[in-house]
Amino acid sequence: MGTQIVALRDRMDLVPVVAKWAHEEFWSYAGRTLEQTQVLFTPVPRETWLPRTFVLLQDETPVGTASIVEHDLDIRPELAPWLAALVVDRAARGRGHSRTLIKFVEDFARDNGVETLWLFTWSAEGLYAKLGWRAVERPEHNGYEVVVMNKDLVIHAQQQS
Repeated sequence: MGTQIVALRDRMDLVPVVAKWAHEEFWSYAGRTLEQTQVLFTPVPRETWLPRTFVLLQDETPVGTASIVEHDLDIRPELAPWLAALVVDRAARGRGHSRTLIKFVEDFARDNGVETLWLFTWSAEGLYAKLGWRAVERPEHNGYEVVVMNKDLVIHAQQQS
């Protein structure tokens, strides 16, 4: 069977596992409950293409997730859209799944007219830099120093042609 990426809105049965991963990686530290995190990942009908969450399946087993959202960093509301909530299940790490998800979200964004995509991280700057992302600033957010990064999707698409 191999791998495939599905939209969470098409596989609502995956909401609990995606919310659990995101809660453990990001939101439990901010005091959010698992139930609150699950609400964030429950797709609702929308007219726009944002937000979207994608799930990477390996032989029908979910192994990772990534989202594209309009805003992800409250101290930078003028920047949009954002690659967010990239998580690979701990048992599936080290197999290139993060790269697969990042590339998928980049392509999805480009296909929807996005020229520049943003993200912030406190732990994966090296991974993103290897994939062509550029560090822009290092603000403090919720008591942590984070790095805000971006990627010009138009330039990278032209370089790959």
